Amino acid sequence: MGSYQGRLELTWTNKPLRLLAHEDGRYEWVPPSDYRVAEVRLLDDLTTVGEVSRARAGDNLLIRGDALNALRSLARLPEFALDYLGKVKLAYLDPPFNTQQSFLHYDDALEHSVWLTMIRDRLLEIRDLLSPSGSIWVHLDDAEMAHCRIVMDEVFGRGTTFSARSYGSGDSILGIQPGISPETTTT
Repeated sequence: MGSYQGRLELTWTNKPLRLLAHEDGRYEWVPPSDYRVAEVRLLDDLTTVGEVSRARAGDNLLIRGDALNALRSLARLPEFALDYLGKVKLAYLDPPFNTQQSFLHYDDALEHSVWLTMIRDRLLEIRDLLSPSGSIWVHLDDAEMAHCRIVMDEVFGRGTTFSARSYGSGDSILGIQPGISPETTTT
């Protein structure tokens, strides 16, 4: 019998590259080694809600807007990595639904390879932050649910507990627990 190599995966234009977002809303494809996408940026607290202790990791953290730089900083800056790396219990992503419409505050008509790359890059950063029993939930349109699931399989592995909920209005939520395999989960 012949020898086979490779794996089943979702491919898209420029998959090995990273996206560099520009101030005017454009994106540029660059190599992962490009300093503009590889550098870790400092984080600033903008505001707090309620009582916040000095032990930041004990409090919930809400990242509003494009979370890529914040996720990268939480995983790679020593002052945050000690508190967050491998300790996040829940990550919730609310990416653009990619409905091919334009709204006042953002463009939801992304070219599909741009959307897939954006999802993949954020999932890669979250992967290292999640605790072994942590879970990630992605709120998206039904039309992108299957693609997001395949990207999640590539990032977290196919042997993860998976859950999907549809709300009938075109909205769905897709969730996985990477550290828990379906064989050990009871319902």
